[in-house]
Amino acid sequence: MPKGEMKLGYTAEVSEDKTPLYMRLLMYGESGTGKTETVLREFPGPILVIDTESGTDVARRKTAIPPFTVVKTKSCAVASEVIADVKSGKLTQNGVPFKTICIDQISTLYSVRQMAGHERAVRRATKNAQKYGDGNVNADDVNVEQLDWNAIKRPLIKLYDDLIDGKLNCHVVLLAHEKELSENDKKNNTAKKRADSDGIFLADAEKST
Repeated sequence: MPKGEMKLGYTAEVSEDKTPLYMRLLMYGESGTGKTETVLREFPGPILVIDTESGTDVARRKTAIPPFTVVKTKSCAVASEVIADVKSGKLTQNGVPFKTICIDQISTLYSVRQMAGHERAVRRATKNAQKYGDGNVNADDVNVEQLDWNAIKRPLIKLYDDLIDGKLNCHVVLLAHEKELSENDKKNNTAKKRADSDGIFLADAEKST
């Protein structure tokens, strides 16, 4: 102990430099409430927006919002490719690594996968009708089976895994539409059951009122 220093009855340590922590957030609300603009104004830049609904079109014309990078797609595969390019450093904003990635909206990617799963089920039903019946199928009456749900979820799960990867050194914000729960959903705790059975939450953030 240096001369003249008072002895303490406890240990006081100076913290060392730590690895930066990055947020993984879900932000949801009704359309037009300013989710996209909030991210672009308040989160660290440079910001990359994977835009599935052209939600950045208005923001790009606002001088108060700093420059940001946009990739427009409705494909989970393309979104995963973009994330991989960010990790590798292949995709930057004028040579500067991104500090925030925003998917606007994740709900759209889920809806697109849902439609793909239903189309898959309709093709299977049509094939069976042609082989065993009269060949007529009403698409509205076709049920999506478990193998279709597996096909729906697979690209989404890969994208989620890509986004939570510790090698992705930036903040991640997922924007989603707000969805009202029906009385039946509330009674049966449907949201939790779907999350448990699917392994992922449905992309529409559900609100109980």
